[in-house]
Amino acid sequence: MQSRLITTLVLPAVVLLMAVACNGSTPAEPTPTSGSGTPQPSLTPMPTSTTVSRQLTLVSPITVPHWDVHLSSSPVLASWGPGIVYSRLLRFRSGPEVATPNASTECDLCESWQQVDSTTYLFQLKQNVLWQDVIPVSGRELVAQDIVFSLQRQRTPGYPNAPLLRSIQSVKAEGKYTLRITLKEPNADFLAGLASGFTKIVAPEAVSFNGDLKEGPVIGSGPWLWDGTRDSIGYFFKANPNYYESDLPGLDRLNILIIMDEQTRTAAFRLKKVDLIESPPEQFDDIRENHPETDFLLYREPGRGLEFALKATAPPLDNLQIRKAIFSALDPWDAIDAVWNGLGFVSLGMPVASPDWLLPEDELRTYLASPAKARELLNTASPGLSPSFTITVADYGDTYLEYGRHLARQLEAVGFEVSITTINPTDYPQDVWYDGDYDAFIGPIAPITTPNMYLFSVLHSQGAWNTHAYRDSTLDSLIEEQAVALDPAHRQELALEIQRHVFDKAVRFMPMTRVSTWVWWPKVKGFHPNLTSSEYFHLARLVVEP
Repeated sequence: MQSRLITTLVLPAVVLLMAVACNGSTPAEPTPTSGSGTPQPSLTPMPTSTTVSRQLTLVSPITVPHWDVHLSSSPVLASWGPGIVYSRLLRFRSGPEVATPNASTECDLCESWQQVDSTTYLFQLKQNVLWQDVIPVSGRELVAQDIVFSLQRQRTPGYPNAPLLRSIQSVKAEGKYTLRITLKEPNADFLAGLASGFTKIVAPEAVSFNGDLKEGPVIGSGPWLWDGTRDSIGYFFKANPNYYESDLPGLDRLNILIIMDEQTRTAAFRLKKVDLIESPPEQFDDIRENHPETDFLLYREPGRGLEFALKATAPPLDNLQIRKAIFSALDPWDAIDAVWNGLGFVSLGMPVASPDWLLPEDELRTYLASPAKARELLNTASPGLSPSFTITVADYGDTYLEYGRHLARQLEAVGFEVSITTINPTDYPQDVWYDGDYDAFIGPIAPITTPNMYLFSVLHSQGAWNTHAYRDSTLDSLIEEQAVALDPAHRQELALEIQRHVFDKAVRFMPMTRVSTWVWWPKVKGFHPNLTSSEYFHLARLVVEP
């Protein structure tokens, strides 16, 4: 009955928003603006008589303020909007054989690459890669100098995605198809920075036309050709007929509709107006129960979720035994089941290069979820007393607040006196991430895309986001060593050792690491995503059965 009522309430909105996605209705071709000769966005998608058989409709909850991929850190722009038209020098591997989370890379625009020495990389580019045939680029060949231009533009001081390329000393084209990149120092995350969904290769002519790409033109060399947009409706793409990888993309057309309301998005999926959706976690079980024919995926996303951190310099939290007692008192697995419907897992909080980087649950339980151990530590550190502190909880909704109360009850059960204060989302980043105005906090992690960004920004003694104020030369040395460890096995060992150190010192961790829930109708095939750092090439491998 509840599901039927929701459908009834939102159906008119769904019909209005989905009209452009129905079979037999496709966006109009972009048309030149008089006098300029440059195709501009199609602001009003108009129906045609063409029936597209290999068409897929997705949905995004967010619109983007502009389309310049180097001037925005929006994951929606990068991987769920106009940004999907662009290629990159490298990309993250995806497919049924790739175990996620995974930051292993493969060539996109390059044919091959070699590491000449610890700071020098030589890339050989694919030949006869063409820019999309749209004025002012007009289908010319993509060459090494285009990549030099793009990487230099992204590295511009103050640009939001410049940190991904911070380690680069110089980028030089050696002929049309050879690129040499020299680093300031060895960096184990360098290739991941090149593969990031934010590191786009753009055409100099497109940037020069308006001085930036905020209003287009949207011209890339990727598998998708931008085919117009309409404010508050969505983004539309068709297959690039000149794409350099045969048989890709697997669709003729891709529509990404913008539906901000959660109930409307879900209703659109139930009505089969949307083919694949990231389900709200609280509705995932209901969708699966009422639509058992759907396929689904639970995707673990290290580096995304809610952090719990303790101010290591504030009494009583400056006492290591007290901090260890707090960690032992917390049972994050119980809280995930009780508050988040079991959709989460426990981790340190940093992005990882492979699943092998994650500490196994049985090891994590040696630091957590032991009330008896917590009472013993507490009695040793503070006999006969009940240490008190305040937890600052980010108020992103009732579920977040209930989660904070649940953890507080676990702490009170072993003898702590805990008070809760809430902070609104507007003040949270400045007050918590930057100013460190808390005894303890529970809230979303700052935007982090690579292991080094987390380790140097959050855990290192000199980190800009080290507001928990724990400083340790041993930990700093481990972080610095792993940053230049080019052997994957050695780096994995160091990453595990870092995690053990942080848990042993009871500094901070992610008690609720995000698990995203995806559902799709049976006609959709080939959905094997890699969501590392806003990866999106898996969209090109989607196919549909008639």
